Formats: sequence, structure tokens, C-alpha cells
Amino acid sequence: MMWNRVLLVYPNVKSKLLTDRFVIPPLGLEYLKAQVNGLVYVDILDARNLALNRAGLRDRIARFGPDLVGICVNLSCGIDEGLDVARVVKQTLGGCTVILGGWHPSLMTAEVLNDPNVDAVVCGEGEATFQAIIEKQSFENVLGVSYKVDGRAVHNGSRPLIADLDRRAFPDRAYRRIKRYNIMSIPIDVVETSRGCPYTCNFCCIHEFYHHTYRTRSPLNVVRELYQIKQSGKATDILIVDDNFLVNVDHVKELCRLIIKSKLGFHFMAQIRVDAIARHPDVIELMARAGFWCFFVGIESTAPKGLSDANKGSSVSNVAGAIEVCNRNHVMIVGNVIIGVDLDGGRREVLEEIDRVRSLPIDILTFSIITPLPKTRFYGLCEEEGLFVSRKWRHYNIATPVIRTRALSAGDLGELHRIATSRTLLRRKYGAIFRRLLKTRGLRFVVVSGAKAIKHVLGFLPSLVSRTVNARATRPGYAHSHRRNVTVHAPAVPRGLPPPHSVDQTAGLAPRPEPRRRA
Repeated sequence: MMWNRVLLVYPNVKSKLLTDRFVIPPLGLEYLKAQVNGLVYVDILDARNLALNRAGLRDRIARFGPDLVGICVNLSCGIDEGLDVARVVKQTLGGCTVILGGWHPSLMTAEVLNDPNVDAVVCGEGEATFQAIIEKQSFENVLGVSYKVDGRAVHNGSRPLIADLDRRAFPDRAYRRIKRYNIMSIPIDVVETSRGCPYTCNFCCIHEFYHHTYRTRSPLNVVRELYQIKQSGKATDILIVDDNFLVNVDHVKELCRLIIKSKLGFHFMAQIRVDAIARHPDVIELMARAGFWCFFVGIESTAPKGLSDANKGSSVSNVAGAIEVCNRNHVMIVGNVIIGVDLDGGRREVLEEIDRVRSLPIDILTFSIITPLPKTRFYGLCEEEGLFVSRKWRHYNIATPVIRTRALSAGDLGELHRIATSRTLLRRKYGAIFRRLLKTRGLRFVVVSGAKAIKHVLGFLPSLVSRTVNARATRPGYAHSHRRNVTVHAPAVPRGLPPPHSVDQTAGLAPRPEPRRRA
């Protein structure tokens, strides 16, 4: 076989979350393209951000005429769409080789490889493996590849992780045809400064994918990439896509000092743990001076039992401490709480949690539903206890209940998620957000971007209403099939958090016309 024309595809995956409206570059594919430039003619088809339907996808593939197609699927809820792309490729160009890669194919290799339209799976980090495939023009004996020979699966063994992340070429951004990538109309680009996470939250698969390792790029290498992005003149903000940015404190300090010295003028967003924020207020102050203005944090729970069940490794007091540090430095917080993380918690406990977390001065509060992702310890626990109610991967979007808990049915989880979302969205104090944005970004940003952000949210509301109404029809099928009568007791207020609002124990407990809500 000869592969001379390579097309890398990011499928048009819809997770049914508000983030579907974010237009974010396919950074993983851009790293792959940079790795094989000059070896083959390679291009990227960003089907998600181009909003391509099947006909549009088939037309683009036919016009390019690849002999090898690589498809990236990270989210488990997107694997069906990824396999659909593989099917379209085979129907359009029967002799074309199809490879899948990303988090889900790496964690569920045998299942994905069993699909008749998939020829091979790249497992784990793809850059070195993909380059080896192209150079050798074969899958044989290439570490990190599982493939089929006459219908029989062959697993070549794992490839060691990249020891020095600085040795990779910078992502190839030159191919981009989308005029502007953005989050809520804020022009952005994305940068990766590290890989992996040293923590072992039982609902997260990141540490499984990266084999429980954590590695960083040198701060100088990161800043050189930022200079390259600046030359394009399009992005005003940088989303750092690290799964856990503030792990190596010295690394972050050095990077921030270089950013300040460079005077590039970027604003930064990053994902950070609440305990890291609470423990290092001096670093947060430095980050704010370097242009960090928004943190995405996983609160997960404001109850000790929930944090313990999740194996989060942080405490309730960290939540209050992190919020105080961020507010003092005018850094916005986008915090997420997981409905059902305490498998023994009943409806009363969840409603108490919702009202308690709404009392916190968090700028943007979101809710997800506990979801057993592949190869996680939580997945194994759900298997042992028979908690699954759906095995369809398209439902694994953290907004659709796919399990019951020990105390709640799947329908209860969906309804409580809807209650949490509606109470939070409609009853927030937005004045503090306005003042914080005014302080960090200025009046023009608030007026222009704020209006566009409102437009994005309003555009998302019809789909929310539609899905919650449609959910009523599915509730009798599986939502109440595992309902249990549970006596619940009001929990003590965790230290460091404000007391919960008085909870109307009947509010939201009767059957509603729209029992499931997705954020």
C-alpha cells in the first residue's frame, strides 16, 4: 500500500452542551499534520466547526481523494459520529485506509477496531506513531497501533510516551479556513503546555490515557509558540487546554514571568483545581498580572461525602478558599458541580447541594450528571453494582443520565439536573460578573462580547426546552424502572461554606412536563 494523500478529520460531534457553540481548533490534528508535513500531502477537515452534514462531508472527501483518512474522537459520545465518518469514507472511496485515534478509541480499542469500516487504531499519543506509519507505509511492527489482517486483530504493543514535549513541531495552523475560532465570540487560539494529571479522580479517564504521568513543555518553548500565534493577528485570548494547569508551581511561575516580559498582550483561560488555587494565592496573583482572567474549575461537590466518593483529593474548605482568591484577583470562575457524585445521596441532599452552591460567588455555574467513562474506576463500580441503564455511547455526554445511583433513578438524575440548571441560569446575580469583566477586560469587551454571549445563550435555549420536553416520553421506559424509597436527612452545612437557602422540599419533586435538562 502507498499513502500519499492524507486527510485528517475532526467529526461533527455534538455533545448537546452549551460548549457545542464554542468554535475551538482541532489542536490534536494540527500536531499530527505538523509531524508529517513534507512526508505526504496532508490536510485537515474540521467537520465540526464547518458544521458539515453527511452530504457535505462526502463531497469534501471525494474532492480531496485521500488514500488514508485519520479520524480523531476524544469524547465517548462522539464515537458513533466518528464511525459514521469511517463509513462515509469507505462508501465514497472503497480502497481508502481508515485510522481512528483519540481518547475513546485508545481506551476502547477492541470495540472500535471491530467496526468493519476501521482498518487501524492509533492508541495513546499519536504524533510519533502516526509519523512512523507514514514513514514505513505500513502498520506492521509500529508500536502504538492495533490493526486488522484478514479480519484478525493485531496489537503491536504500547508506544512509550513522548519524553520531551519540546521536540515536537508546533501545531500547523496555516491550513485554517475558518475565519475565526472563538468562545462566545471571543477570538481564541489554543495552546497545550503540559500533558497528563497526577491525580486519580475515579470518574476521569485522563490519567488512564497518559498512564498516570505528568509532563510539561519548557516555558520558553511555550512562549515561542505564543509569538507565532501573535504573528497571525487573529486571536485575543488563549485557551490553555491542559487538563490540570497548576500542577508544577515553579513551571507556572516561570511561564507567567516570561509572558509578562514578552508583552504579547494575550488574555488567558485555563483549567485549574480548586485546592491548587487555595494553596497558592501568590501564584494566582502572578497569573492575573500575566493576563489570566478566567479559570474552569471542577468543584464536583460541596459535601465531604461527594468529594470522597469521587476520590477528588481536595476538601470542602478548598472551594471557599479558591473562590476568595479568585475574587480578590478579579479572575472569573466557571465552576462545575456533578449531580449524583454521591451515590448514596437522595433528592433532598442534591437539592440542598444545588442551593448551597448557588449561594457561592461563582461567576458561571454549570452542572453535569455523573457518567461512567471508559476504563475509569467509576465505570468498574457501576458494572459491579449493576447501575447502568444505557450502554449507548451517544448518551455519554455528561448531560444525559446513563446510570441510576443507589438512591436515585436515572429519571431523578435528569430531573435534578434540569432543576439545577434552571435555578442557576434564571436566578443568578449577574452584576458581580459585569463588574469583574469591566475590571479585567474593559468596557468595550463587556459591551461587544457580552451582547454576543447573551445571543449565544439565547440561541441555545430552544434546544434545551425541546430536549427537556422530549425527555418526558422516555422517562417511564427507564427513568423510574429502578426507583427506590429512600429516607433522606438534611446534611450538616460543610465548614467554610455559607448555609443553604431554605429548601422547599416539594419544589421540583412532582412529575414535570420536562423532567430532564441538559446544560
